[in-house]
Amino acid sequence: MGYKFYNYLKGKCNIRYKGIPLNKIITYDLLILFESKEIPKYSLKQSWQNSKVIEIDENFIVFIKCENIISYSIDRIDYSELILDYKNEFFNNSKIFKINLKKIKLSARFFKFQRLKTEFNFLFTKVFLFFKFLKDKSLTSSQVNWLVSRITSYKNTIDYYEKIMNSNKIVLKNQLTFNSSFYHESILSLVLKKHKVRTISMVHGVYVKYKEFVPLDIINYENVCASEVWTWSKSTHELFKTYNPSTLLIEKGNPKYHNLCLGSVKIPKNNCIILLGRKIYEKANHSLCEILISDNIKMMNLKFSLKLHPSLNENNYSKYNLNIIKDKTVNEIIGLFDFSISINTSAYIESYVKGIIGLRYVAFENELFLGFEKDKFKNDIELIECVKYFKSLDKQEIIKITNEVSYINFNCKPYKI
Repeated sequence: MGYKFYNYLKGKCNIRYKGIPLNKIITYDLLILFESKEIPKYSLKQSWQNSKVIEIDENFIVFIKCENIISYSIDRIDYSELILDYKNEFFNNSKIFKINLKKIKLSARFFKFQRLKTEFNFLFTKVFLFFKFLKDKSLTSSQVNWLVSRITSYKNTIDYYEKIMNSNKIVLKNQLTFNSSFYHESILSLVLKKHKVRTISMVHGVYVKYKEFVPLDIINYENVCASEVWTWSKSTHELFKTYNPSTLLIEKGNPKYHNLCLGSVKIPKNNCIILLGRKIYEKANHSLCEILISDNIKMMNLKFSLKLHPSLNENNYSKYNLNIIKDKTVNEIIGLFDFSISINTSAYIESYVKGIIGLRYVAFENELFLGFEKDKFKNDIELIECVKYFKSLDKQEIIKITNEVSYINFNCKPYKI
């Protein structure tokens, strides 16, 4: 169904509850339809039962009593490193909280007077979505029932947080969240913003325009719920402003490389790291690997090591008999190589920031990174030409290219020439 369908659904679900736009909260649920995943048969009775179950953050009452917090919901090594970088570089006087979700049924003591309100919300949402979707047959009755339960549940979640906010002294002044566009982080950002807390969203990757198809990653800049975003460079400002014209954009730079000014770069030789894209780009990954083991490339005596994206299965790449790097982040190992080859990953930019030329396989390019025009190739012959070209450059020319790519994407200080 794709992004157009997701965008259509989001536009149709333009419901506000207590001043909070619910179509920014249900993004996570719409993505299930966006990815064409089947919704099982979902009766009206199931919809009603599930609308009485909410997920709440157990840490909420604790962190509203802190002045500055950093919140996140996804456990991943590289994400944890980035969060610490944000804290150390930009937000040192803050406490870090993991969003710990816990399911609560409406019958819990907290919701003593909530049942009648839930019945009203459920009925209103059901009628609203019935006329929105069943009339034009864009969703089945099961899908509508499912969305009704999700929206009603989110209304109850907002009521839960509102009751806590209204019955406690709020110390919290600033919230920096990992990704205000995604799932429960969006709920917390919107509720806190309503209560005059300064809400800020990190950037956790190089956000780009898309060439062939729009993946769910677009929500990172399409669905911002915080009042401001700390961007890595001005190159992404146009993307944010297109979808979030009232959001304040502050160019902070990438905290990993904040104030970084390295004085050395590497001339490409033979030791190359291959930076593969995530699972949705598996076809492109395999196409690139086939080129790497082709006869023409073998004659160049290059040494390749694969760095798989965390979403990839190592077993799918063992057939290429290439060294696979395990249990290390890109940041930890990229400096061990002379140059890199990437496909649809922002690790391409990180390569340049580390003083290492990054080549791009563009036969299946979907993510349009801002980079150097001559580092692209589509086949084995063009790859050979790319490698020869960069090997022919002197150090000063490599520094100039590295400065250009690093600054436009991460706002890094230039290398010294």
